[in-house]
Amino acid sequence: MLTTKGMRFPIDVILVCIRWYAAYPLSYRHLEEMMEERGVFVDHSPINRWAIQFLPLLEKVFRQHKRAVGDSWRMDETYYLGQRCLEIPVPCGRQGRKNGRLSADGQA
Repeated sequence: MLTTKGMRFPIDVILVCIRWYAAYPLSYRHLEEMMEERGVFVDHSPINRWAIQFLPLLEKVFRQHKRAVGDSWRMDETYYLGQRCLEIPVPCGRQGRKNGRLSADGQA
């Protein structure tokens, strides 16, 4: 699966770079600087090649182990029509609406 034959860096360094690149909004040059701070001198171009090579493989493995979505779920807000009014949850501090109720024609 993850063959690192002929690669200059150990698999630990490669996987750390790939994980940071996939998990956080970092550029390859930011990763280069971060690895330099940790004593590993790697250029941004190998990180790019590692991402292209290993991310599809890792995604395939992670999707196989992904848990299925459950059968039961709950909705937080309720929307109902009662006495020609539509109950809409409105964040506090909105101007022009009183306690989140709109009439059937959409007026506050």
